[in-house]
Order: sequence, then C-alpha cells, then structure tokens
Amino acid sequence: MNLFSAPWLRMCKAATPGRCAERPPFPLLLVRSAMSRSRSRLTACRAATPGGGAGPRLPGRPELAGLPSAPSLGPPVRLLLVLALALTLLVLPLQLLPTASAHPLSVASSELRLQPGSAELVFAVDDLSVIESVPGVDLNGDNGLDAAETEQARDAIAAWLLSNLSLSAANAPLTGQAAAVSLQARGGKRMVVADIRYAVPPDATAFRYADGLYKDDGTTYVDMLVIRSGTHVAEQALSGEWRTASFIADGQGIRLSREEEGQVAGGLPGSNNSGSRSGVVPPDGASSWSSFFMLGIHHILTGYDHLLFLLALLLRKQKLLDYAKIATAFTIAHSLTLTLAVLGWNPLPSRAVEVLIALSIVYVAVENLCDLNRGRRWQLTFVFGLVHGLGFAGILSELDIPPSHLAVSLVSFNLGIEVVQLALIAAASPLLKAFQGSGLYRRGFAFGSTAILTMGMLWAVERLL
Repeated sequence: MNLFSAPWLRMCKAATPGRCAERPPFPLLLVRSAMSRSRSRLTACRAATPGGGAGPRLPGRPELAGLPSAPSLGPPVRLLLVLALALTLLVLPLQLLPTASAHPLSVASSELRLQPGSAELVFAVDDLSVIESVPGVDLNGDNGLDAAETEQARDAIAAWLLSNLSLSAANAPLTGQAAAVSLQARGGKRMVVADIRYAVPPDATAFRYADGLYKDDGTTYVDMLVIRSGTHVAEQALSGEWRTASFIADGQGIRLSREEEGQVAGGLPGSNNSGSRSGVVPPDGASSWSSFFMLGIHHILTGYDHLLFLLALLLRKQKLLDYAKIATAFTIAHSLTLTLAVLGWNPLPSRAVEVLIALSIVYVAVENLCDLNRGRRWQLTFVFGLVHGLGFAGILSELDIPPSHLAVSLVSFNLGIEVVQLALIAAASPLLKAFQGSGLYRRGFAFGSTAILTMGMLWAVERLL
C-alpha cells in the first residue's frame, strides 16, 4: 500500500477522527524526500553512462572514469555473507579435530659433527612435533612438554628418532646410539634435543644423511642440516621431497649434493652406483642457494593462505596495469618485512601474524563482495603484504642458519617465493581479464569470493582458539 496515497489518508481519518491532517506525518515526508533524491541520483548516473552502464560512475569521482568496475551484486551480497558465516560455523568443528600431520612451521635442526672414526648428530625438534608423533608423551595434556615428561619418555623419543633418521658411510648404514635426550629452550621455543653417536670406518669419506620424519604427509616440516668436519662447514635445508643429503668429507672440504626422493642409498657421490642422479656441488654458495631457493618454492606452494590472499586480490575486475601494481606492491612489502624479521626485527608474535593473515583474506573477500576501495587496491595490498612478509619469515627465523650463510639463504628463499608468485600472477591475470565480460565471470566472482571469505573466517577462528 502506498503510504502517501488517498487510501492511506482515508484510513488515517477513520482510525483517528479529527487528528489526521491532510498530509502524511513528518517522518513519512522525510522518507518520501529521501526516496525522491535517490531516484533522481540514479537517473543522473544512468544518463551519464552510455547504454545504461553496467557499472555507473559516481558524480564527483573523475579519477574513476574509465575504470572497469567489479560486478555489482546488489541484494544477494547479504545472502552470500550469511552463507559464508553458516559454512564457517558448519565446518569449524571439523577443522578443530586433532590430526596426525605436522602443525604449521614444524622445524628441526641437525648438526652433524664428523671426526676420524666417529660422528655425532645433535638433532633438535619442536616439542609439538614429538607430541604428534610419539603417543603418550604429553602426560598432563597441555600440548607441551616439560623436563619431567621428556625424561620419562626418553626411550620412546629415542626409538622414534633412530627409526626415522639415518646416516650411512661408505655405502653402509651406521648404527646410532642415543647418548642423551633433553628439553631445551631455543629461540623462545621448547625443543627436544637428542645426542646420537655413530661409529664410523676410519677411511670413510662418502656419507649420506636422511630425515624421514613426516615423510608421507606432505607437510611444511623443514630440517636445517649443518655439517662440520674440522674447520669446514656446509649447510642445507631439507624439506618436501628434498630430505636426503649426500656429501664427501675428505679433509679438503665438504662437497655436498642433494638427492631426489626414492633414490637408492648406495648412490653416493664418488660411488660407481649408476642409480644416483645427484651430482657433487661446491658447498659455499651453490648448495646453500639452491636448497633455500627450493625451500622458498615449497613454502609458497604449501602456504595456502598466501595463495588464497593473492587469488582474492586478482578476482576483482581490473586492468592489467592494476594487476602489475598489485604484484609490485605485494613483492616490495613482503620482501621488506621478511628481511627485517630474519635479521631480528619482528614486532608481532607468530600467532598474531597468522591471525592477521587470515583476517586479511576475510577483508579482501568482503571488499570484493561489497565493491569497496576501487582504484586503491595496490595500497591495501602493500599494507597486508607487510603482514604476509612476517609470515614468510617465520620458518627462516626458527631455523638455525649459520651467520655466514644468512644473506645467501635469505635472498634465495625470497627468490623462490617470487618465482612462484609472479608465475601464478602472470598466468592468472590474462585468463581472468579474458572472462571479465562474461556471465561466467560474474557468477564465479560472487561464489569464489564467498568461498575465499569462508576459508579466511575458518582460519581466523581456528588460529584464535
């Protein structure tokens, strides 16, 4: 019923004799005036846009002239936001169930000290990894180990490590003995440290070290290997498929290589086993560069939150120049904070960084759905890129990288991230641009942004709990 029509007036007079004026009450006049102004503004916008304009340009915003707009979703936006919230509440209990895979940033360090006739492996791993892998060690159920719990589970922890860490010399496996297992604080984290001793043939120069922890579940576990022989030092990051290192230590240096997963144990540098596909490379620079370059690639490919953030930024309708601005802003920002954090400047705890990364995904997805911040997305990307850089730095900050190799490791790790990131942007941008005028893009944009919003909310809540 029209509140401003004659029927309304007749009903008003019948209900309130002598009290109803010949015009609607003042509040209704305000509503009618606002509606009239809104219709006039919409008419002006349509007149200013050829063909009715699939994306009207607002008066007074000349800087947006000619800029393609994101799809206007209208009333369904509320429905999509409610759907994202409902999916979050539905899936969250499943996300919080305990799993058997490594937690984010599962890290370890292996320091292998070679001496004539013997070898000592000092292996350190975070206590959460031990809790996940050795049943019954967390006696009080607080998701952490103390000194008493570590001592009580000493034999079980030693058996777990000895069954997953192996050292071979001269094509023959060596038998290790756990001399000590203790709990130590390193870099603000509780680490379980094991001292494993090996007897080595006096004339052995070819060695092979393999880390089989979390080998089968494709987690983000990383083992920082440092090899010392006399005054010589070599280091390598073992992650993903690259979890085996073969090397020669003959008193003249350490010549280190990296093997592919599934390689035969006898395929050592200097041997005649044709099954080996690894080659010997110099330890100073080349091996360090390649291992951290591969670590950067592996880290970004398994960093689904970073990838989803990029996808949310790219989904919105924009020019190719805008895609280039986004890529540049994100690269500069995360490279800056990555470098500062690895060098010791990190103002936020890791948990806060992870929560902020999830919230950045939520914000960009909401911005997509509500058509906000058009034309200034690269600035937003730079701000959030600073936070994502702190996330990238988390894994390097927890590795025990020798100071002499820190610069090479940092640069190569960042390059690995950039190669994957720029490749994905270069592949996705033209494809998204080609579909921007189609109905398929409009539907995909709406539901894609909703799915991204849901995942971001799930991660944010999960990381807060």
